[in-house]
Amino acid sequence: MNTAGFKAGPGESMLWKSGVAGVLLWLCAMVPGWAQDRPTMGPSPAWVVGEELVARAGPAADGDDLRYEVVSDQVDLTADKPVWHRHIRYLIVRERGLSDAGSISIGYQPDYQSLVLNQLDVVREGQRIDMRERAHYARLRREEDLAAGLLDGELTLNVTVPDLRVGDRVDYSFSVVGDNPIFGNAYYETYSARYGVPLAFRRVRVRTPAARPLFSRVTASGFDVSRVQAGGMATLDITGRNLPAVRAPDETPEGFDSFGRISLSTVKDWAGVVDWAVPLYPRAFSDQAVAREVARQLALDPSQPEGALLRAVAFVQGQVRYTGLDMGDNSHKPHPPEDTLRDRYGDCKDKATLLIALLQLAGVRAEPVLVNTRPGYDLQAALPGANVFDHVVVRAHLPTGEVWIDATRDREEGPLAERRALPFQYGLPLVAGATGLVGIPYPAPSRPQVEVAERMTIGRDGDRYTTGFDVVTTYRQGQGDDVLAAFRNDGAAEQGRRYLRYMRGFYEGIQAKGDPRADEASEGGLTTHEAYTLGWDQADGDMVDVWLFQFNDWMKEISTDARTTPLALQGPRFARQRVEVQVQGPLDVPDRRQEISNPWFRFVRTEHVQGQALVITGEWSRLATQVPASGIAQAASDMEKARALLVFTLDMDSGASLGKAGWRDWAWPVAGVLLAIVLVLVCFPMRRGVTPMAMLFAPKAAAPRLQGHAWAMRVAWAVYFAVTYVDLLAQHLEPGSKIPAQFVALGLIFGAMIGGWLRAALSAGFLRLSLSWLKCRAARFDALLAALVAAAFPMLPFTLGALAALQGHVSWLHEDFPSESAHLPGIMVAGVLLVIGYGWSFVASVCAVAGVASISRRRALVGFLIPAAVVLVLVGVVAGIVRLAR
Repeated sequence: MNTAGFKAGPGESMLWKSGVAGVLLWLCAMVPGWAQDRPTMGPSPAWVVGEELVARAGPAADGDDLRYEVVSDQVDLTADKPVWHRHIRYLIVRERGLSDAGSISIGYQPDYQSLVLNQLDVVREGQRIDMRERAHYARLRREEDLAAGLLDGELTLNVTVPDLRVGDRVDYSFSVVGDNPIFGNAYYETYSARYGVPLAFRRVRVRTPAARPLFSRVTASGFDVSRVQAGGMATLDITGRNLPAVRAPDETPEGFDSFGRISLSTVKDWAGVVDWAVPLYPRAFSDQAVAREVARQLALDPSQPEGALLRAVAFVQGQVRYTGLDMGDNSHKPHPPEDTLRDRYGDCKDKATLLIALLQLAGVRAEPVLVNTRPGYDLQAALPGANVFDHVVVRAHLPTGEVWIDATRDREEGPLAERRALPFQYGLPLVAGATGLVGIPYPAPSRPQVEVAERMTIGRDGDRYTTGFDVVTTYRQGQGDDVLAAFRNDGAAEQGRRYLRYMRGFYEGIQAKGDPRADEASEGGLTTHEAYTLGWDQADGDMVDVWLFQFNDWMKEISTDARTTPLALQGPRFARQRVEVQVQGPLDVPDRRQEISNPWFRFVRTEHVQGQALVITGEWSRLATQVPASGIAQAASDMEKARALLVFTLDMDSGASLGKAGWRDWAWPVAGVLLAIVLVLVCFPMRRGVTPMAMLFAPKAAAPRLQGHAWAMRVAWAVYFAVTYVDLLAQHLEPGSKIPAQFVALGLIFGAMIGGWLRAALSAGFLRLSLSWLKCRAARFDALLAALVAAAFPMLPFTLGALAALQGHVSWLHEDFPSESAHLPGIMVAGVLLVIGYGWSFVASVCAVAGVASISRRRALVGFLIPAAVVLVLVGVVAGIVRLAR
């Protein structure tokens, strides 16, 4: 069905390089006998308003080779046939513009239109030169949709202008008389409002009888609209001046209206389009003999409506090829279903009409629905008119509900509920009495459209790791069409080379095990099989990145640069990748689920252990086709977080992940730091009292006073044992212990009490001996013991802060604990807090000993260093003896 389109119109092919009219597909053979054929020439119609003096200088060129000064479309609807007049003027700014400037293309339909060339002038140094007699003319057959199987019969008059120079102005105009008679008395047209180049003056002007309604809509800014009525004539004049070039950013959704539209229509609402279109579409076979035979062949049994529908759809999609001869009435009127059945070809109108007739034989009510296939095209915002539609689909009514069918698709397999939904938001049903658009359901796929099942087997051979990859990818609902075409056209070996290059972007040094294989599934999908190997020396590291590589194709980084257009989202609506990592030995990775979600997309990653396999699953859901300009910042931030989840780093030594931590993983560590700070500040006012809290800020003065207060020493001993207990827990209470945690904890309580007392007593004994060597006679054992115990109090705020940072999981501090990304912030912060606490406690110990021994802090520090040095020497001697003994 060739009915839609923004009217680029004859002559706008000159704007190719500016992106105005796009790239045309040409059938370059000239029409026989028409080569060098001059067009009819004549003056512009009398009703045309001239623009000779409008915006001659034009806006700045901004690097363009041609500077467009006037693009004017004027239409007269007062005669028997519509007349369209176009006037274009541009200045040649640079040599590069000479080629485009000298080639003009004007398209028209010879079946019902005639072309008159009104003006072809070159203005040079103020002199106007008429080039109509000197120009070269050729009529060409242009078929924009030839590759898609559509022929519309449009001709193009190609005009080659001679003797052009930089600084010349090309000024031409033409008129096209007539319009498609299939529209009857109605008139519809849509023009581009702006272009990819600056434009000094843009006009769309229409003359109509005052009694004839004319509706218009402008979707671009910068235009003035005026309506004038005089002498039974109405004139609509839409003008814009100094319009900037339209530059759509990269990744703007296909079909987004960057240029804006100027739409015209003589119908008031959609009901007028329905009243025109309904009589064009037959709903049944007129030849009953043909109807009976095809009903018999396809077993169109009214008692089995769904089965009959499935067979009818399979027949029309699979055995009636897509070819359209959209000429004359057949640009909008389908052929009778008998003709399409006999010829076994047709366009969307023909195939839809045939399917509806077949369903009528099965007792299934169905009707055609007009849609627009342009991605992102908003029918609800369009001016009602027949020209906004370019495709026809079918809505069938089964007892179980509505079924929407595109008869032009390749044959679809599988249950109706699992077939690909139609990607059109709204359509116009051609049912008598229909008054408006209807929503077309777009349910989410019940199964992933792309599903990857990957199995990684990691083993160790001596000092070398070996990994085998088996990758099975299932494509559904047409997602694998390009993949299958590549296998068929290029062969499995070439496709395997492409796959290997792709995989090496994630796994350096990976090798393929044979060529990939493609199998067409019974449900109409495709399954591919790949196998790879990867090896590396243990000396190169014990970590391997596990990639959810499939999502990298769609989850692209999003720039946060400001933009005025939406951002197109890529990928299927629903995809899944499941990676099963088989390793030798136990795995200790906690179950985890992470989700990044917003109104436009959602990504979820989960990890869990099944036996000796780590299963990592990622799911991508595209919830919209585009992100609005106002949502770019949020989408970019969320995409960055989601992309961070595409890799999972596995430590082969411990079987734990070491990926990147998210901002949420820092919440508890920050809380731990704040808790430690608050506790220290709470202790500050008590620095002069007789309490253990004074050991934080005045340990030299506080230590002697505490010994005379039993309750204070009891608190000090409790804190000392508690800190010792936490230290023992960090060393011994590790995940996976065969002894229940509660019994381990109970044993460690007694261990902390006994071991803590022994450690304090030994430390006090060694310290007293050391101080005696330094002639410090006042250092008593009991006083030193009390000082050392009380000096442990500064550890309390930092230990509690560390516990908060670890969320209470003391075992995370164990040196062999297989930490993952979520644990790292807590472990790092807890480590820093404990180091600060140990340092503060040591300083307090030196000051406390100086206080109880009545010596300086310097001599007390020396007293600590002497036994430490002795211990180091003894350790060195023992280590040397052991080494010699070996």
